[in-house]
Amino acid sequence: IKTEMDGRTETAMNINAIPRQLREEYGSAHIGGISCHDGKIYAAIEDSKVWKYPIAAVYDAETLAFIEYHILSAELQKNGIPWLAVDGERGLFYSARRDNSPALIVYDLNTFELVKTVPLSTAVHKIQGGEVYRGQLYAVTQEEGQPVYRIDPVTGEVEKLFEQNLAKGG
Repeated sequence: IKTEMDGRTETAMNINAIPRQLREEYGSAHIGGISCHDGKIYAAIEDSKVWKYPIAAVYDAETLAFIEYHILSAELQKNGIPWLAVDGERGLFYSARRDNSPALIVYDLNTFELVKTVPLSTAVHKIQGGEVYRGQLYAVTQEEGQPVYRIDPVTGEVEKLFEQNLAKGG
């Protein structure tokens, strides 16, 4: 659902955001962290708890219509693809494996091909979403305290910025 800034006024809806083809062929059942760039929404889609087909899907940001999908490396995306973050300036998008990720996984934004992996200075556990701002990746996690990290996507340097300390289930 797309809304106005009031969070209530709906402007677009895609009730079948995971297309039937992805549900039937790959068991896709969960949309993780998303990122927007250049009029498109890039979404991480998982085959929930099977983790055989990590998918990067693209939607039209105006209408929420599904455009295309790409299956990524299940070997690199161990335990699924809980999030992805677009770095439009560099023409890339990032993700990481779910548990104690030792590296960023870097993909080409146009071809969806693997570009490289960037070792992290500190493993980051249970990243659930990220966004790039001024060349840095900001990642939110589901580990204790729900810390937010700044990650340099070029060097892999990790800095814990603060903990959110959300209520249980938050």
